[in-house]
Amino acid sequence: MKHVNKSEEKQLAKNWIADVFDLQKISDAVTQEEIGKAVENTLTQFQDFFDTHHISTFKKLTSDFLINPQDEQAKDKFYEGVENALKRHGVKSGKLLKSSVHTWDEIYVDETRKNLVNEYKATSMSELMIIDLALNAYFRAQRSARVYSVLIQDKDGATAWGDQQRINMIKEVGKQIELAQNQFFTAITFLKELHQPPVRVKIQTKEAYIAHNQQINKPE
Repeated sequence: MKHVNKSEEKQLAKNWIADVFDLQKISDAVTQEEIGKAVENTLTQFQDFFDTHHISTFKKLTSDFLINPQDEQAKDKFYEGVENALKRHGVKSGKLLKSSVHTWDEIYVDETRKNLVNEYKATSMSELMIIDLALNAYFRAQRSARVYSVLIQDKDGATAWGDQQRINMIKEVGKQIELAQNQFFTAITFLKELHQPPVRVKIQTKEAYIAHNQQINKPE
């Protein structure tokens, strides 16, 4: 496997950002009209990806860049600003979660995440992160289960263990399914516990050891 250094990583990120938001069109624009159309096109891409707050961020980022779109230093600064905006927005919007699942599962992620957010009335960043962990584990478990089924069955549904290499692969995929399922259950359980009301206990005793943050109600 080829090792990707920091410089190559940065360039790959720049290429991805340029491709997603059509930034190269801005750089290639010559006339003011071409620049205007290119910026409007990229702004449309931003509106599909970001919320209103990040649209204003984009407009601010473009001010220096548009003075000279061909300037490499200005371009680097602009790309870096867009990348930072992407990182900040990724968790809150669910885009980061969507990028972590299999391409075929992306169509299910948005609706499932929205339902969980509504179910648990999640508003804080930590709650959203737990939901993302749960969903990542869930889709990973489902995808691995599909692979497992293909490995142990032939096209007619009959069990097909095959050679030792295939058996080892089946065992490994089975472990990954179990790991993903445990991660899902842990995340969901923790999410449920966050929304459980505190337990109040009445104690009648001459002597008691009280744990930190434990509340004792005086008997009426």
